Amino acid sequence: MTYTRPKYLVETNWLAEHLEDPELRIYDCTMHLIPHPEKVFTVENRRADFETGHIPGAGYLDLQEDLLSEDNTFLDPQSLRMKSIDAGISLDKKIVTYCGGGIAATVDSFALALLGHDHVGVYDNSLSEWANDPGLPMETAS
Repeated sequence: MTYTRPKYLVETNWLAEHLEDPELRIYDCTMHLIPHPEKVFTVENRRADFETGHIPGAGYLDLQEDLLSEDNTFLDPQSLRMKSIDAGISLDKKIVTYCGGGIAATVDSFALALLGHDHVGVYDNSLSEWANDPGLPMETAS
C-alpha cells in the first residue's frame, strides 16, 4: 500500500523502537464510551488484555468527553486547547495516537491539527496489531 502522506502514519516497528523517546507522547484514543461500540469492535476478536491494556507509557484521551461536544462536533478551539493542556499534551512534542483499529485515533490527531500541532502521527494498525503480537509489550490495568 502506498500512502500519500506517510509522515502522518506510524508503523509498529517504529513505535516499538521509540517507546522510551522523551520527545514522544503516545495517546490511547480507544472508543470506550461511544454508543454501540460493538459495531466497531467485538470482544471475540480481541486478545484478553486488549480490554484493559495499553501500549506502555500511553496516556488516554476519551473521544466523546475530551474532544467532541454533545452534538458530536469538535469543541471550539479554546475548549480543545484547554482539554489538550489538561491531558498533558504539549505542542512541542511528537505525538502518536492509536486506538483499536486506527479510526478513533484519526479524530484525535485531526483535533490536534486544528490546534496547529504539526508533529502528530496515527498508529493506524493500533491495538488490533499491537495486542495480538506477544512480542510487543502491553501494560494492563491493575
